[in-house]
Amino acid sequence: MPLITTFVLSFLKRNAKGLIVGVVAIAAVAYSYYYVGQWFATSATKAVKQEYEEKIRVINEAHATSLTKANANAAKLTEQHKLSLAALEKTLDKELARGKELSNKLRDLNSRGGLSIPTKGCKPPSDSSSPTSVAGTSKTEARAELTPEASSTLIDLVERGDEAIIKLNELVDFYEKVRIKGCGVPTSEG
Repeated sequence: MPLITTFVLSFLKRNAKGLIVGVVAIAAVAYSYYYVGQWFATSATKAVKQEYEEKIRVINEAHATSLTKANANAAKLTEQHKLSLAALEKTLDKELARGKELSNKLRDLNSRGGLSIPTKGCKPPSDSSSPTSVAGTSKTEARAELTPEASSTLIDLVERGDEAIIKLNELVDFYEKVRIKGCGVPTSEG
């Protein structure tokens, strides 16, 4: 048997009890260091985790508050736009009805005897004894009578033109209201 093996065996026979106690003591110290290290690591991780969760909670609350405010503002703007649109539609309907009424008056006038328009030209001889034939016009004014078809076409043209102008003006008004209220862009007037 080699010398080293003999030496180790003799050492173990003499000091076996002390060696076992030493190994157990070393194992106990190592285990306690491991356990204490795990405890500190877990405690530190819990504290960091709690701090992180608190920051996330604060951020989520701020986000929820901002989102609620933005939704309320969007709902308010939407309602304002709806009210503006309703008011503009009401105005448009009034203007279109007024234009239609004027067109109907012209059509009625056309059906009762036609329309005439003033023209430049030679005036007929003046008859001072005759009353005015149409309100605001005298018989001495040069006038051209329109055929019923021509006056009807002219009335249709005026009616369509008035309607287009009224709708375009309402569209411009609506655009300006949306541009000012929705985007905060001031108009060129103010």
